[in-house]
Amino acid sequence: MNILIYGEDTYRSRQHLNKMIASFKEKRDPQGLNVAVLDGKKMDSSDLWNELGVMPFLAEKRLLVLHGFLEHGAKELQEALHEKLTAGAYVDTTVIIFHESETSPNPSLGRRGNKKNPLFDFLKNQPYSSAFPLLQEFEREAWIKNEVRTRGGSITTGAARMIAANVTETWQLAQVTQQACALAGTEEIQRPHVEPFIEPSINDNIFAFTDALSAGNTTVALELLHDQRRADANEFYLLTMITRQFRILLELQDLNPREEQTTAKELGLHPFVLKKSLPLAKRYAKNQLERIYHNLLSIETALKTTAVPADTLIDRLVMTATT
Repeated sequence: MNILIYGEDTYRSRQHLNKMIASFKEKRDPQGLNVAVLDGKKMDSSDLWNELGVMPFLAEKRLLVLHGFLEHGAKELQEALHEKLTAGAYVDTTVIIFHESETSPNPSLGRRGNKKNPLFDFLKNQPYSSAFPLLQEFEREAWIKNEVRTRGGSITTGAARMIAANVTETWQLAQVTQQACALAGTEEIQRPHVEPFIEPSINDNIFAFTDALSAGNTTVALELLHDQRRADANEFYLLTMITRQFRILLELQDLNPREEQTTAKELGLHPFVLKKSLPLAKRYAKNQLERIYHNLLSIETALKTTAVPADTLIDRLVMTATT
């Protein structure tokens, strides 16, 4: 069985991946002896073929998770694996999950996706493959209501709409929903329960953080991060927002100022985000932006493959980016 989990909504895609791994362990491998994970940025052909060649140990099947293989794996290796999978290889021994969190392997080329990749085309049409695009506003409202129900609470339509209209990233939706549930207690969540958590926009903090990095101001950058942590911001969400901001800055590097409206529409940016990001993009050298962006992607990989805490990795990034 081959499964592709992909899309820009990294919260829901990661949540779905974790559920699939947990389900596999519960049904087939309680001790986790038949679960392996490979990082597409670091693996070579021998790593892949060795894992695919291992037989299940006291179980019917193994589970192999490939993080970012379509984004970062060598073209020749992807072609070779595509040939084997289309021929039906490994179906009797291994469940392969491809987890992709980026739409473009090279941010400087824009969001071209993987549409011309034969392996991607093959995988996305598999029965259990799932795409997780960013939620539209009406979808966010439904998601919020369902999330509150799973927490044993209730929320008014007005309160759900307030969150949905002001928060776009699912990581932050989950955070605001959790905070509103805690504040409301046993009461139904209403707008006053929501307002304290959406008025101080995290976007402003991210803009200020990016500005501090461009100025080499380590103290201010770390303090801004610590402000968010004191407000119980999720580290994974902070990382997602910072990575997104640097991807936007890379895409804006070569922008003609007269094309702002067109660019905002093409990149799917709110005009406010574009207005705040343009000056920041001009303060960085392109190689500096690329270095920071790729370091951020490395942090995402490290979080999946090591036990180093997220806050430690992000703080290290600040220290290296400002020195």
